[in-house]
Amino acid sequence: MWDALSFALTSLAVPLLGLASGIIYFRESGATAPAFRRVATSAYGPVIALMYLGMAIFFPNDFRYQKYLQVFWYALLIPVLLLAYSLMRYPGNKKVHVLAPFNILGLVWFFIVGTLAVGGE
Repeated sequence: MWDALSFALTSLAVPLLGLASGIIYFRESGATAPAFRRVATSAYGPVIALMYLGMAIFFPNDFRYQKYLQVFWYALLIPVLLLAYSLMRYPGNKKVHVLAPFNILGLVWFFIVGTLAVGGE
């Protein structure tokens, strides 16, 4: 039972954290900020969550194509660039950036798990 629970927690931690941080960023950015800036500065967490869930759902266990590793690694630059944009241009209270290190850890975990999944290890 504990194995299943720990697997579920580690599997769902990255997407849940990403979605929660995106919602918090968006709500704390204030209604007076332009909509594009609110969405762009709060998007990196949900993008990590969607990419992680996409990898978990669409990559079968027998997916063994190491030639796609570089594509996967380049795709991980999307949330990194969104995070950098968020840190520079966030219109709300900057204290919300305390969530960023947790998302960075989730992204590192996603890099490790995704590299193993795409590479076929």
